[in-house]
Amino acid sequence: MIRIRNLNKSFGSNHVLRDLNLDIESGKITVIIGGSGSGKSVLLKHLIKLMEPDSGTIEFNGKILGELKGRDVLEFRKQFGMLFQESALFDSMSVADNIAFPMREHTKWNETKIQDKVREKLDMVGLGEIEGRLPSELSGGMRKRVGLARAIAIDPGYILYDEPTTGLDPIMTRSINRLISDINQSLGTTSVVISHDIKGALKIADTIVMLHYGEILAQGSPKEILGSTNYVIQSFIAYDVKGEL
Repeated sequence: MIRIRNLNKSFGSNHVLRDLNLDIESGKITVIIGGSGSGKSVLLKHLIKLMEPDSGTIEFNGKILGELKGRDVLEFRKQFGMLFQESALFDSMSVADNIAFPMREHTKWNETKIQDKVREKLDMVGLGEIEGRLPSELSGGMRKRVGLARAIAIDPGYILYDEPTTGLDPIMTRSINRLISDINQSLGTTSVVISHDIKGALKIADTIVMLHYGEILAQGSPKEILGSTNYVIQSFIAYDVKGEL
């Protein structure tokens, strides 16, 4: 369980997170939605201690994140995989070396085991026989899949997704959303997804959290969010989404 209590973050006069309280349940997919500037990405950065709150706490399995220092922070981050919005692959490295990178950095596995793991992770994301290719030779959807394979390279307990379907066509968007759901089930991870893909969120989320000007406007199951009578929520969710479930 991730427990967030009374979290506040400001940049000058811009109060981005306002006394935010949220429990993120272990083994589930939590999708955080909201308009631009609502605080989604800022919240995500706090979860891996890339940002420090002005006040409030984040607790992971009984440990207060703000109390971790030095090497303890590095050990803490090993529990996380991250799929960045633009995949953030190393252009000069092959697909295999991109996926192997966290294994070489954070484990003592030998090269035989690393290469076996690379193939295993590629199989999990539906890719094969592309180990030697460069990111520039891949489509946008393939780069996302390679980024996801790297995110799960050392079997993290938590996976954070920053706009995983941005820039993808509808077919690839559905494919990536299925992968998120499948990987969460097969690895038993806790997944936090920042997304503008409302239809995808409604299909994959166990819990949807809507941020609005740094506050939680709504939180619940997809059906609960769809059934909300709040005008802001209904304005944010496209009308035709209701026929998708």
